[in-house]
Amino acid sequence: MELEGHPTQDVVEELQRRGGLIHPGSSTGPDAKALELARPRDAVEPGIWLFLPNSAYDTQIDEGPPEL
Repeated sequence: MELEGHPTQDVVEELQRRGGLIHPGSSTGPDAKALELARPRDAVEPGIWLFLPNSAYDTQIDEGPPEL
């Protein structure tokens, strides 16, 4: 994966292209209501959670996090 442009946003977009989902949440985890709407309950797939705080976008060249 070669990144160009805004590093944080490029990583987020690349992960989304590979099947990652963005959900609102906090350091305690994703918003439960947003998860209910994301996928049917019978479509459980193993994966990992990545908490990316808004401050991760504070690189002086990145735009802010995507609006959810």
